[in-house]
Amino acid sequence: KLDPATAAKLQLMVQQGTPELRKVAAWPTSVLYEEETEAARGILMPRIDAARQLHELYGTTNRKRHFPGVLWHHMLLAARNTAAAFHAMHEAGVIVGDVNQGNLLVDDRMRVRFIDCDSFQIAGPDTVYTCPVGTPHFTPGELQSQNLREVERNVDHDAFGLAILIFHLVFVGRHPFAGRFRGEGDLPIERAIGERRFAFSRDRWVTQVDPPPASLSLDDLPGPLANLFVMAFRADLAAGDRRPEPAQWAEA
Repeated sequence: KLDPATAAKLQLMVQQGTPELRKVAAWPTSVLYEEETEAARGILMPRIDAARQLHELYGTTNRKRHFPGVLWHHMLLAARNTAAAFHAMHEAGVIVGDVNQGNLLVDDRMRVRFIDCDSFQIAGPDTVYTCPVGTPHFTPGELQSQNLREVERNVDHDAFGLAILIFHLVFVGRHPFAGRFRGEGDLPIERAIGERRFAFSRDRWVTQVDPPPASLSLDDLPGPLANLFVMAFRADLAAGDRRPEPAQWAEA
């Protein structure tokens, strides 16, 4: 049995569903009720066939197994389509919240669609249903260690997670904050995110982190695309910086 708040959120999602959302997500189409008690019991939503989780595309071993013949330009197309899917969400007033490699599916045509949409942040006329969970390696520094259930997230928070996903695809599975730390002690990814220590940054004299050996570099990319990664991972929000929006990624 669904609690009243969850049932109300799902009903709101059904009401807010649009053709644009249904193109990029397994968006709920109706709430299912028990006939005798009229209690909400579940949802009806589209089934996405012949697709796998996004990390199986950018992970080398799984890519060879599940996406044979896929080359780097396919990964770029998937990255572009990921950005377009986020753009559709934001245009509809939806915040993904818990961005991670498991809530997006990709097929052999590099079409990308969201699943697990019931965790997204949805705004109604009088209530904002926040996203109660997060994945640390995709969570921006300003939200690390916060009680996410109590945080009303915004498009800039999503923009960080989107940039991580795009980096995974473009840099063939690397994480932008995983590298060799030249300072003292260990540097977990969560701390590196909080301190804006982008491992592939051009100003490593500041970040004190070097990228893993045999990795692509920002100089291997077209300038506009490389600059978006710098904007996303070195953004100083206290100084008024903003992270790139999905449409900027899609265009680049």
